[in-house]
Amino acid sequence: MSLLVTALIVYLSLDSNPFSLGKLHLFWGSDKVAHVLMYFVCAIAYLLDFAKFRFPHKTRFSQELAVTSCAIILGGMMEVAQLAIDNGRGYDPLDWLADAVGALAGFAVLHFWYLHKLRDYYYNHKYHHHRRHSYSKNK
Repeated sequence: MSLLVTALIVYLSLDSNPFSLGKLHLFWGSDKVAHVLMYFVCAIAYLLDFAKFRFPHKTRFSQELAVTSCAIILGGMMEVAQLAIDNGRGYDPLDWLADAVGALAGFAVLHFWYLHKLRDYYYNHKYHHHRRHSYSKNK
C-alpha cells in the first residue's frame, strides 16, 4: 500500500497537469487542503504497513514518528523536485508545511486512536485463543 500511495503522490506532484483540468481553484487554499489530505493518507499508509510488519509486537512512539517523518521528507523532496524540474509547477514552502500538517494528523489519528484499538482487539483475541488451547491440552 505504501508503494502505491508514494507512486501516486510522486505522479500528482511532478506531473505538470495531473488531471488535465488546467488551473482549477475551488476556493482559496484548496491546494493546501489537497496537500494535507495527500500526506494524511501517505502517513497512514506508511504507519499501517509498518504496524503490520511489527505485529504482534507493539510499535514504539519514536518508531511511529520516524515513519511519519518519512512522509514529511517525501513532501520536501517533491517540493525540491518541482523547483528542479521546469514543468510549470513551483516550489512553495507552505505546500511543504501543509504536507507536514497532513502527515502529523495521520500520525495522531493512527497512534492515539486506531492503532490502540487494533492492538487491543488483536491482543485480546490472541490471548483468549491461546488460553483456550492451553486449557484443552491440560484436560
